[in-house]
Amino acid sequence: MFQAQDDHEKNKDHQPGSSIGKKNKAILQKRAADDGSETSTSAAAGAVIEQIQIQQQLDDLRDEICRKFPAKPGEKNTWDKILDEREKRIAAKAEREKQEKIDAEERAERRRYMLIQLAQGVAVLVVIAGISAFLYWAATAGPAVR
Repeated sequence: MFQAQDDHEKNKDHQPGSSIGKKNKAILQKRAADDGSETSTSAAAGAVIEQIQIQQQLDDLRDEICRKFPAKPGEKNTWDKILDEREKRIAAKAEREKQEKIDAEERAERRRYMLIQLAQGVAVLVVIAGISAFLYWAATAGPAVR
């Protein structure tokens, strides 16, 4: 339900998410006699009705939870505790994702550094091998050796 509410808030001009929403949209289109585009009356009405339905479902859930798990006087009710816990988890997830991104960037930087060091080592070995080959050739192919 929270996900549906968040999705609705992110994109108010979205397609209806449920079969009931689709039926409502079709009925509204028929009664309003419009094309159902995002600027039509039926689309606006559908978005408002869907928001009201989502809020009503959340209110019903809140009432049911608070009835089943009543809070002591002076304490937060169970629904508020649930919302607080949800906010903590959202914040923790965002922090975890941020840390994972930083860690991935650090790993990429370490890999880049290691590849550069490896390339430098290979270059040094190639130069040493070239000098050694030249010195061997000079020592064995020159006229002073014969």
